Amino acid sequence: MNYANVSANGYYKDILGNDQFRSAQSGGICFVSYGIVEKCTNYGTIEGAYSVGGIVGYNYAGIINYVINYGKVVQNYSDNLYNDYKGIGGIAGYCQCGKIYNSLNAGDIGNRSGIIGYNYYYDSIVKNCVNVGKARFGICEHVAEGYIVDCYYLNSASETGAPESQYT
Repeated sequence: MNYANVSANGYYKDILGNDQFRSAQSGGICFVSYGIVEKCTNYGTIEGAYSVGGIVGYNYAGIINYVINYGKVVQNYSDNLYNDYKGIGGIAGYCQCGKIYNSLNAGDIGNRSGIIGYNYYYDSIVKNCVNVGKARFGICEHVAEGYIVDCYYLNSASETGAPESQYT
């Protein structure tokens, strides 16, 4: 369980005053997962530039199951490179070859995705998830070869659900 606020900002000035960048992924429980994240809850505000999630920032071939996000998720840096395909979501920012099951987002995700920002690769699955938090996209903003199965979102809190071709 996380009650703390988490902020990752990868931009800084080096000793010569030049702009530099380091990874700015963040998550309420962990920022990168290769394993199982289960029965966790986030209440804190989570900030980052890309791959930002209320529970996990970047889920690579991992399983996220029975988690809840009540916290606010914020993208704290905005340019076209990070806006398009690097995912901001209530549960996970970016999921590659991973699975998200039985999860709930009730946090404010603002202009991004209630459950997952970017669901990538043919065996990535989002199943039995619900978003009741404020989000532009109820379930997912971008899907590339992944699947969304039996997921629901509150119409009054979201503009749209996910790309239609990804529902099964």
